[in-house]
Amino acid sequence: MVEKRFADDDGHARPPGSAGRDGDAERKRPSASSGAAAPETADAGDGNPHPVANAVIMLGVPVGVVGLIFVLCTNSFMATGFGIIIGVLTALVFAIGLGSRDLGPDGRTRRLILGVPALLVLTASVAVSLSTIMGVAVRLIDPADYHGRYGTKVEAHIPDTCHYYRSTRRIDADITCDDARWELNGTAHSGTIVLGWHDITQPETSSGLPETVEAYVIGDKGYSVKRIGRVENVAVWGAVPIWPLPVALVLAALAAAGLARARWFGTSAPDQRSASAGPNT
Repeated sequence: MVEKRFADDDGHARPPGSAGRDGDAERKRPSASSGAAAPETADAGDGNPHPVANAVIMLGVPVGVVGLIFVLCTNSFMATGFGIIIGVLTALVFAIGLGSRDLGPDGRTRRLILGVPALLVLTASVAVSLSTIMGVAVRLIDPADYHGRYGTKVEAHIPDTCHYYRSTRRIDADITCDDARWELNGTAHSGTIVLGWHDITQPETSSGLPETVEAYVIGDKGYSVKRIGRVENVAVWGAVPIWPLPVALVLAALAAAGLARARWFGTSAPDQRSASAGPNT
């Protein structure tokens, strides 16, 4: 019994219990194919899976602040500030879309072929939409400067009666004169001319309408030169037409559908999938 306890398969004697300890040590020793180091690989790969998107976001935020300062604190660079803000918002849309990309190996080719063009179309659609909205806002909020920059200068004949809005708190800066008349390229036109209080000879009594004024007209509406005053440079955005807006919205919807079809959005990473697949090989 004693010899059998001390003998191994080769016939060499070993101390009691040494085979068990060696076997445990061998069993505890990690192997290269066991995949025990996979979690470390996953942790290393999760450090910055979207470097381009993160860089765009980190750069876009301070640039956007500069654009906001131009808009709020200056007049000469207001148009530039709005352009910077639109550019930053467009870049952030691209960065967020790029950062939402599924990093897993499944469907990678489909995402490259279908998803990348769809993301670029979506980004361009956002830029066009924001620019168009800016153009519409200028024409609606600041029509005087818009007419002053892009209108045609004429001499308008003012009717005997004009009207303006007045309340207990303020008096409207616009004096609207319907049925005004002017000539443009030898053709007679009629429409609305908006005057300012500097056009009135007796503004304290709201009387003294001029017979004629110089005005900038677009279509059937114009603003007098004195009403316009100094044209702010933000009026340059008024040149953006409105017709690209519905086209851009349609393209944005198609691009979003393309991203969904490409299964662009996801949270899985390639190192995590390889780690989960390691023990099965």
